[in-house]
Amino acid sequence: MSTTAENMYIATTRTPCLTINETSFENSTVKPCIPGPTVDEAKLIVQTILMYMVPVLLALIMIGIGCSVEISKLKQHFKNPTGILTGLVCQFIIMPILAYMWASIFSMEEPETLSLLIVGSCPGGTYSNIVSYWIDADMALSTTMTTVSIFASLGMLPLLLYIYSLAFSTVSTRVPFDGLGISIALSIGPLAIGIAMRYKWKKFAIVAAKVLAVIGLVVMVIALALFIYAFIDIWKFQLGLVIAAMFYPICGFILGYAISSIVSTIAKPLRLSHRHRRTVAVETGIQNGQIALSIVQLAGWSFQITGRTILFPMMYSIAQVIISLLLIVIYHVIYCIRYGKRVELQKGGEIMKDKSDTNTKETVSKDNKTFEMEE
Repeated sequence: MSTTAENMYIATTRTPCLTINETSFENSTVKPCIPGPTVDEAKLIVQTILMYMVPVLLALIMIGIGCSVEISKLKQHFKNPTGILTGLVCQFIIMPILAYMWASIFSMEEPETLSLLIVGSCPGGTYSNIVSYWIDADMALSTTMTTVSIFASLGMLPLLLYIYSLAFSTVSTRVPFDGLGISIALSIGPLAIGIAMRYKWKKFAIVAAKVLAVIGLVVMVIALALFIYAFIDIWKFQLGLVIAAMFYPICGFILGYAISSIVSTIAKPLRLSHRHRRTVAVETGIQNGQIALSIVQLAGWSFQITGRTILFPMMYSIAQVIISLLLIVIYHVIYCIRYGKRVELQKGGEIMKDKSDTNTKETVSKDNKTFEMEE
């Protein structure tokens, strides 16, 4: 076999097989064996798995959120919608502007810029409800804001991505509107199913919300591990992305609390309690990373572009967990130092007792039943 033919063959497969002719070595041939997947092929298989896994994960999480929503609580907050409207302004005006600013400050390229805009335009997620619970925020308002923002994203998410993409030369032609529509459908449909389950089968929905939260967490960890395996060779360290991922939720927390405080000073009917302000802050700082990952996965980009675009949603998802845990710790440390009180959970609500006083003082609404405990 000539050297040229041999080089061409080796270039086409990594697992050649040599068939030896015992009578004449010159007549021996090299023909391909059935090759196993190469490294690149294996990663493409993983990407295909993720393309189905992420939408399923998103649907499960949305059903879980819906199972924690009560129609009666939605009606109560719609009667005084200051918190809801403030949250919508923060989520769909302030956060996209902040994402655009981060991309401009660090002169990010188009895939990275688009990834920031996708995350910044996403609604709230289920993780914000968990954080709200641990910092004594209003759980009913938190689930209501999450639900309303997801429904609002049906129109706001495509609109925001279209508007901000116009500021860049070619990004507007690359906005994944098809994947965007599928991701929104996978959010709103399961969310509505979860709300219906809560309305029809309350006890079952409460259990389902807890089970789906655990399943969603496990699947999310597996998905992140697969993302790292599939795209790690494409990723390059970018200081701007790291800084944006770490400080984006922090800025959201600060701006959410600040804006809700400003709104509270405008007029007495608009006043939000500190619990409600903490709720708005958390809902602003924590975006729905699962929707962002689903949009990127369903965009239909090349393997390289998908890898570059998916990096920030992953980094942000991890960063918001770290920052949220720090926020919870700081809140409880300050709380204990300032008040020297403890919170006792009792059925029907949370009762706060002062160590130096035998009198009890109710501080948390008794209608907070998202994580209600049953005997």
